[in-house]
Amino acid sequence: VETLVADAEERTANIFDGFGKGKKAKKAEAAAVVEEEPTPAPKQEENVFVEGLKNLFTKTFGKPPAATSKATTTATETKKVDAVAEETKADVSDSDFLDVIWGAETSARPTLNIAEMMKAFQVQTTTADDKVEKVDDTDEFKTVVLEAAFQVKPHPEKVSWGGEDYGFSVGRTFGVFDGVSGAEKEKGKKLYSKSLSDTMKKKIGKEGLSVKEITDYMTEAKELADETATGATTAVVASIGEDNVLRALNLGDSVCLVLRDGAVAARTREIIHFFDCPYQLGDDSPDRPKDGTTLQAEIFPGDIIVAGSDGVFDNLSDADVCDIVGSFGPKAKAAQIAKKIVDKSRVVSLDTSAVTPYSTVARGRSG
Repeated sequence: VETLVADAEERTANIFDGFGKGKKAKKAEAAAVVEEEPTPAPKQEENVFVEGLKNLFTKTFGKPPAATSKATTTATETKKVDAVAEETKADVSDSDFLDVIWGAETSARPTLNIAEMMKAFQVQTTTADDKVEKVDDTDEFKTVVLEAAFQVKPHPEKVSWGGEDYGFSVGRTFGVFDGVSGAEKEKGKKLYSKSLSDTMKKKIGKEGLSVKEITDYMTEAKELADETATGATTAVVASIGEDNVLRALNLGDSVCLVLRDGAVAARTREIIHFFDCPYQLGDDSPDRPKDGTTLQAEIFPGDIIVAGSDGVFDNLSDADVCDIVGSFGPKAKAAQIAKKIVDKSRVVSLDTSAVTPYSTVARGRSG
């Protein structure tokens, strides 16, 4: 190597002495392209000269020149994107190597272009910010679309006059009112449960309601029922807002369930004074809508919401309801599901040997 370096230095000195004032090379429009006057093909000894220079730079900088680099990207599961720079070795011909040494715009007397020389050894990297666009992983919010159905099956002894249970579904709000059988009733007056249901159906709009709005509407409906209706009723009213949050008010032993993926995701809490005496609304009752329990739960597409009276939940456990709902496919209609739940609860209520939520509590009380 030292011999080649010495030979290269001697030849360089000779080249400097032998050059005159030649014409300046013509510059092309594109800076990266240079037109030069044709030169004879290098002889074998000139290749030795080139190799000598290559060895000189390799010895000085510890590696041959590298001209290009590229950026690659890798994506993680969290959608973060990072850039990784890869060094690639330059494929440099003899003529290209000399252009780097002497410069692309040299005069007839060559000058050592250090800047261009260093570029041959520089690895150019590209940061992630230069090449990678920001990934937006924010899903567009969509309000869930609702399908509702109401099903009533009066007690066998009350079929002739329609029973005491009523309900409604308007827009994004629905409710169930379970008339209290033991409450005193005046003949010729509307039942308290029907009065509340009718008033709520007329007053509320199609938009979702807050718990406060549900409570206020229920209070107004109660005041009207106190003057015009008879009897008493429990009540559970729920509304699914445009923010996909279910808000419910429960007064008594009716229930509102939110089912998701075959399990109970949320549930209202019953409220009673003592066994078989739930909180209730009526002219003679001290209970008010503001005394009820409340529930707020986020709702997702595919959720099933079941609101029912104690006629359902005294006979069917939460697991029973989950099984019934799970027996349907994803395209089942709300009316089909509601009917099957009501029919099943009726069958169980007529089975004197069936173990039910109500019978379990009753046996527990009797010891």
